[in-house]
Amino acid sequence: MTTPPPPPRPLRVLFLPNVQQAPRWRDFRPGEAPDPRREPELFGERGILQETRDLYDPPLNPWCRKRPFLAGFDPVRALRVLLFDRSYDAIVSVFESNVFLILLLRRLFRFTTPILLWEVAALGWRPRDLVLRFVVPRVERVLVLTRHQQQHVARTFRTQAPPDVIGFAIDETFFHPKFAREGSYVLAVGDDVGRDYPTLLAAWQGLGLDLVLKTRWRPAAAMAQVRLVPERLSFVALRDLYAGASMVVLALKAADHPSGITVLFEAMAMGKPVIASDIGTTRDYVVPGETGLLVPPGDAQALRQAVLDLHADPARRRRFGETARRRIEQEFSMPAFIDRFATSIRASVPPGGG
Repeated sequence: MTTPPPPPRPLRVLFLPNVQQAPRWRDFRPGEAPDPRREPELFGERGILQETRDLYDPPLNPWCRKRPFLAGFDPVRALRVLLFDRSYDAIVSVFESNVFLILLLRRLFRFTTPILLWEVAALGWRPRDLVLRFVVPRVERVLVLTRHQQQHVARTFRTQAPPDVIGFAIDETFFHPKFAREGSYVLAVGDDVGRDYPTLLAAWQGLGLDLVLKTRWRPAAAMAQVRLVPERLSFVALRDLYAGASMVVLALKAADHPSGITVLFEAMAMGKPVIASDIGTTRDYVVPGETGLLVPPGDAQALRQAVLDLHADPARRRRFGETARRRIEQEFSMPAFIDRFATSIRASVPPGGG
């Protein structure tokens, strides 16, 4: 009788977020937001103890209330990691600025713990570009969300190991079709620089369908049948916006970063069909003719026609939404995501020790 292999040894992994996590845990109420407890619980089931070293408050971290890129340059947290967090098997940094100081001082402190970079920002802003070009070649492994991003990193940087595509996940138990209803409007959500709202509004001229824009972006002029929702919403209110939509439209500019991925997954998890610009993010996750439709970026006429076609076919919308939800459950649920994440972490830890 063959003896089963021993279970993998437990690992202690320290995560460095680029925004404060304490309020997320402190303010959580079951049913009112995605559950922050799921990720560490799922890691724990896979033999990985996930701990988080949060950003310090001012004055210890003078940039804590600034944009996440600046907040990551937390000098006290960096020194604490270098001095007192040496026993962890691995460090996972969310974006690049969290580990800049750690990598800068690594040799001086003889800090040998493997460092993984989770997510790589797009190039194009000189301060961030300089940090990326310093950080990416020096971490043990880079974890990305899409194949396009993987190709971009491999083409742009010299990495110690090929970048791993671990994908993306949301809390599919919070964003769920059981909360959805028959849609009465088209929904677009998001504020990042990758959104292409001018093309979306050009497609909407005279279309005769209601559009809800959940964004702080401001159009040059008001348009009939376009409603702006600029205020910050609770997670329940955001879910309710998805619930009442007939479809979700993601008009995006071509980009190397995974623009729109959160909205894409939220819509799919809610069982809503998606029409999206055909870029690296959406190409990985939207199956044309099965879970949604892809159109060329910047093509208002193609976007307009896709919306009209899908609006005229409720059965197709329903079929797309159901297939999208199944794909989330089978391939992109939180447990499936953590499986891929845990595999990459273990591949970065030397056998027998960190």
